[in-house]
Amino acid sequence: MAFTRRVPSLNLVLLPLTGAGRTACDVITSACLQWEVPHLMAPAGVVVTEFVRESVLRASTMMDLHIVLGRRYLLVQLFDGGQRASEMSPLSAVLIEELVARWGYLRQEGRTVTWAALRLTGPPCPAPRR
Repeated sequence: MAFTRRVPSLNLVLLPLTGAGRTACDVITSACLQWEVPHLMAPAGVVVTEFVRESVLRASTMMDLHIVLGRRYLLVQLFDGGQRASEMSPLSAVLIEELVARWGYLRQEGRTVTWAALRLTGPPCPAPRR
């Protein structure tokens, strides 16, 4: 008999409005507290705020935020209706690269997903420079 581990996760639909970044930050902060990874509150909050801000500026569509607590990483994914994956602003990219183990963006099922993996323990490893 195989045992399956229930993976803590949460999903949130966001409107493309000015306050969406703050809402996403509040949600990820609460999740980090609930999942007992309070050391990730600040970096995860910055990452999700930047993802949402860039999405509102670039795509201006509804967004789906997915947050998953894995064994080694906190995974943050933001899906939007953008027609093409586009680069983050240079400032956002530098900020995110300093906070996460890995991050990126791609087109998936007609939408754009921007994702980041934050290490649960230890400092983030440097992401490859673009």
